[in-house]
Amino acid sequence: MPVFKLCLKIIKKNLPLMIMYMAIFLVVSVVIASANKQNEEKATVFTSSRTAMAFLSEEDTPLTRGLKQELAKVAVFVEIENSDEAVKDALFFRKVFYALKIPEGFSEDFMSGKAPVLETIIVPGTIPAVYLEMAVNQYLNTARLYVDSLQGIGQAEVVQSVAKDLENSSVVVIPESDGLVGAQNFSSYFFNYLAYSLLSVLILGVSSIMIVLKDKDISRRNHASPVSRNSMTVQIFMAMVLLTLGAWVAMTGACFLLNIKGSLNVNFLMFMLNSFVFALAGTGISFLIASVIKGRNALSAVNNVVTLGSSFLGGVFVPQQFLGPAVLQFSKFLPTYWYVKANNLIGFLTVFDPEHTAEVFKSMGVVAAFGAAAFAASLILDRRGRLS
Repeated sequence: MPVFKLCLKIIKKNLPLMIMYMAIFLVVSVVIASANKQNEEKATVFTSSRTAMAFLSEEDTPLTRGLKQELAKVAVFVEIENSDEAVKDALFFRKVFYALKIPEGFSEDFMSGKAPVLETIIVPGTIPAVYLEMAVNQYLNTARLYVDSLQGIGQAEVVQSVAKDLENSSVVVIPESDGLVGAQNFSSYFFNYLAYSLLSVLILGVSSIMIVLKDKDISRRNHASPVSRNSMTVQIFMAMVLLTLGAWVAMTGACFLLNIKGSLNVNFLMFMLNSFVFALAGTGISFLIASVIKGRNALSAVNNVVTLGSSFLGGVFVPQQFLGPAVLQFSKFLPTYWYVKANNLIGFLTVFDPEHTAEVFKSMGVVAAFGAAAFAASLILDRRGRLS
C-alpha cells in the first residue's frame, strides 16, 4: 500500500505541528469552557445575604424587639445617630441601605387597632432595600392578623405567635420536566468549542497530505504505478480516517480526563457520538478544501476563514440564542450550527427516549449529510482535474 504509507509519512512529518495546534486549542477550549461554567453557576445560584440597615426606635417594647429580632435574619444593624442629617449621610455613603424609624407610641397604637405610620428612608433603586421593606411588611401584616382576630391579646403573645409562623419556610424545587434539566455542564461547553479546534486540526492535517499528493512529480509517479485509481482513493481515505480518529480520540479523551466525574453518564456518550459525526464531516470538508487550494500559502488563510467564520456564525463563540434571525437563517447552511444545536440539546437531556432525542439525531443527520456532500464534491473536482 504505497500511497497509504506515503500518507502516513506526511502525517508523521506534520505531527509535531498538529500536536502543537491541538495543545493550544485544547488549552483555550478548557479555559473558556471552565470560565463559562463558573459564570453560569454564579448567575443561576441564589444565596441570601444580610443588608446593612439602621434601626432607630424611640421606644423599647416587646413588639419593636420582636421586629428587630426578625429583621436580624436578613439585616446587619449599623448604629447611627437618630437625626435626619446622620441618616442621610449614612445612606449617601452607603453605610446603610435602609433606615427604619419607629416613633414613640407606635406599639400602643398598633395594638389598639390603629394604623401608625413608620418612617422609612432607603437608597433608591436598590434591591436590598426592597427586600428589607418586604420583611418589615411581612412581620407587621402577620402581627396585624393576630391583633384583629384575637381581642385582648398582648404584645408578648403576638411576638411569640408571629415568630413561630415566620420560622416556617418553603423549599422550592424546579422539577426536571420534558426530559430537560436547567443547566449545562462542563462537557457541553467543551464540546461546543471542540468544533473550532477539531476542524482546524483536520483542515491542517488533511490539506497537508493532499498538497503533497498533488505535487506533479509525486502525482505522476503514483499514476505510473500498477495501483488502480480506486485503490489509491481507498488508501488516501483510510489515511484520512486514521488521522481523524487520532485527533478525535485525543480531544474527547482530554475532556474525559479533565471531567471524569461529570463524564460518567449517557449525555457524555451522546456528546462523543455527535463530535464523531462532526469529525467525519470535518474530514469531508477538509478534503474539499484540499481539492480547491493550490498550495501551502493559501492553507493558513483558508483554515482561519473557515474555522473562525463557521464558529462565530454557528454558535461556538456567540451562543445561538444571541444571534440575530438573519444570521441564524444563514448559519443553518453550516454544519457547525447543527453540531452546536445538538450539543445544546444533549446538555439539557435527562430522558433519552426517541421522543426527546429525535431532534438531536436529526441535527446529527444534517451534519453527516454536509460531510457526505463535501466528499462527493471533492471526488467530482478531482475527476474533473484529471480529465482536464
